[in-house]
Amino acid sequence: MAPGTFQSTYKLRDGNEIPLLGFGTYELNGREAYQAVIWALEAGYRHIDSAEWYGNEAECGQAILDFCAKTGTPRSEIFYTTKLKNNAGLAATRRSIELSLKKCGLGYIDLYLIHGPWGGPKARVESWEAIVEAQKDGLLKSIGISTFGIRHMQELLATGLPVPAVHQARS
Repeated sequence: MAPGTFQSTYKLRDGNEIPLLGFGTYELNGREAYQAVIWALEAGYRHIDSAEWYGNEAECGQAILDFCAKTGTPRSEIFYTTKLKNNAGLAATRRSIELSLKKCGLGYIDLYLIHGPWGGPKARVESWEAIVEAQKDGLLKSIGISTFGIRHMQELLATGLPVPAVHQARS
């Protein structure tokens, strides 16, 4: 595909492809979030970025489902990212993943990220373990981190667990 278009993708280290252009939904809530995602999809975006923290996973998921139903676009053509709000250990992270899946209603999440490095080393590692397990269970296609520093990344690498496929960083 041509570089720089809505259809342009990048192959991740895990073999999955991510659209280069994504539509972020930070600070969008309720009907506003739903309508913005619909408009973004109609404009050609195929990557929607949400987060547990944003409180709009249900609206983003419903907009994706409605768009797919209306246009005949397969769900597999829309890439959905969401992020873990709190690094609170293995069980809490697993519950967060299940809740995000339930809220978005999409059946699986294309990319799931640890939203930030807070919580301390033990909490980060346990959260990563839960995310790796959920990926093995087929709930998450790709997994990664967001806004981690070098030492935070080194902690995860030292565990021997799979390497994050993505590090989402703000500029």
